Amino acid sequence: TVIKVGWESSGGNYIAIDHGGGITSRFYHCNSIIAKKGQKVKKGEKVAYVGKTGKVTGAHVHFAIFKNGSSVNPLDYVKRPS
Repeated sequence: TVIKVGWESSGGNYIAIDHGGGITSRFYHCNSIIAKKGQKVKKGEKVAYVGKTGKVTGAHVHFAIFKNGSSVNPLDYVKRPS
């Protein structure tokens, strides 16, 4: 579920998603955000477009995972390519 769509000075436009079990993700520096607050999203669904908002030198996505509000290593929560 999308829990926040916002803007901050360093991260620019961002979207936050609640995955349940205390796990949330954020995607920062978005050019535009497609999903709306309160929307239920599914794996593989587009939620935003990569951009260069906030304090950046070029377009990219800053992906972050939080567990119970604390930042954790996102590689522990995503499937690695074979």
